[in-house]
Amino acid sequence: MCVASFPDMKHTTRHLACVLILLAAGPLPPTAAEPWPTRDELWYGLACLERNGADTLALEHCACALDHLEAHLPHDDFQAARVLVALGGVGGERAGAMARTATANRAVERFVEAQRAATAACF
Repeated sequence: MCVASFPDMKHTTRHLACVLILLAAGPLPPTAAEPWPTRDELWYGLACLERNGADTLALEHCACALDHLEAHLPHDDFQAARVLVALGGVGGERAGAMARTATANRAVERFVEAQRAATAACF
C-alpha cells in the first residue's frame, strides 16, 4: 500500500516516506530499553526495506524487527556495530586495529545475535 501510494517517486524517497509514515503512526509501547534516536531508526528502517523490498509486508516486518532490536539491544551497541561494519570496508592501519579489538568484536556479536532473534521473531 505504501509503495503504491507513491508510484512516481524514486525508491529511496518511497522508502523514506514509508518509514516516516510508520514513525508518525504513534508512539511505540514502552519497552525496557531506551528508544534509539530517530536518525538511527530511519537508517535501520531504510536498510531493512532495501534488503526486503519496499512493500507493505516488508514495512511490517522491518517495523517489527526495529521494535525487537530496540527492546533487546542498547543503542550504544547498535552504534558501535554500525561503525565497525562501515569500517570493514575502509582500509588503513587505524581502521583495521579498531575492528580487531575484543570490545569491537563483542559489539558486532551482540548486534548479530539481536538481528538473528529479530529476524526469527518478525520474518
